[in-house]
Amino acid sequence: MLTLFPMSLVLLPGARIPLTVSQQQYDDLFAGYVTNRVITVLTEQEDGEDMLADVGCLAHIEQVERLGNDEITFTLVGQVRCHLDDIVEKRGRLLVKSYHLLEDEVDLKLEDPVMSETQSLTNVYLDLLADVDPEMLKGTKFTHVKPRDSYKLADYLVLSEVERQEMLQTSSVRKRFSMAAAFLKREIATLKFLMTDPQNSVYITN
Repeated sequence: MLTLFPMSLVLLPGARIPLTVSQQQYDDLFAGYVTNRVITVLTEQEDGEDMLADVGCLAHIEQVERLGNDEITFTLVGQVRCHLDDIVEKRGRLLVKSYHLLEDEVDLKLEDPVMSETQSLTNVYLDLLADVDPEMLKGTKFTHVKPRDSYKLADYLVLSEVERQEMLQTSSVRKRFSMAAAFLKREIATLKFLMTDPQNSVYITN
């Protein structure tokens, strides 16, 4: 069985989320089970109760470091989408008894119009971002957008967790790129507004 890691954040395949928890929290989550793999899942409040999403992300735990103040830092690295089939609770811990991996519907080719649209929007977005917030461009590699980059784009953009979860649950690669294109248009509009209104310096990043 794998530990279920409910979070208020959505981990996407290929994405990395650094976390810091107490030694006790780390032990409560992982002690006695495979500690290099977990399944992350979005948890939201509904009518005062924690509700878990059906689709999560199988993740590896990397860069575990024990700090001197009884805390542990580690990085969750998203691997692949999965559907949670059976969850059990054991000694106050949620465990995934069974799950199955979700395959993508590879319905997109390089010559598809949505690819050229996304590439064009990405170029505009990066050019605007270079003027508004050059720091956000560090490590960005989107010179040529490829069909496998849909999650990379989603992880880079400023999205709500609901939007990220929708991307995670979408099997169609083409639909994910269409969603990314819509998000890019929104980001471009935001950046253009910031450039025309220099007094407004608030720009929230994920």
